[in-house]
Amino acid sequence: VDPRLVLALDYIEDPGLLGTLLRAAWAFEWQAVFFLPNCVDPFHPKCIRASQGALFEVPFFKGKVEDLQKLCRRNQLSFCVSNPAGVDLGSPDYDPPPNGLA
Repeated sequence: VDPRLVLALDYIEDPGLLGTLLRAAWAFEWQAVFFLPNCVDPFHPKCIRASQGALFEVPFFKGKVEDLQKLCRRNQLSFCVSNPAGVDLGSPDYDPPPNGLA
């Protein structure tokens, strides 16, 4: 897999929500999903049901933040993190980090 768009998920505790996010990732043609350690098990029966097969269509990785950063560097991906106190990526105030890595 040579992903260009990777959805990284952490602190997702509801298996139904995780399945829905996987379904959305598949619908929006993300090439991979990265599960960080605090995510519910993607093979939980509720997650599988909610994903409606997306779990088996979108390649996925599991690991720590350091593994995700390595994946981003190796594939020259921008590492963007959602934060409620952050700056909107579309705003003129947004200044991306050098090399896309924070």
